[in-house]
Amino acid sequence: MILIWLFLLGFSRVANGQYTAPEIVLTFVMAGCSISGVLRSVPLGRTVPVLGRIAVFILFAVLQVAAMWASSLRPIANR
Repeated sequence: MILIWLFLLGFSRVANGQYTAPEIVLTFVMAGCSISGVLRSVPLGRTVPVLGRIAVFILFAVLQVAAMWASSLRPIANR
């Protein structure tokens, strides 16, 4: 997503190509939701143990890799 932002802003040619309007809009929506989530989670004041934070990080990293893998499967990729 960062590469798409850098490309759209003219700073990078790594993620070059043509992006459709829905892809660009969804990039803005995801960025807005990410910023909103960070801003809402900071003032909660809950302390989470370091191992809990690491576990959640690893969980979401695995989910991201699984989503990327699933998107490359033939039935999904050929839609």
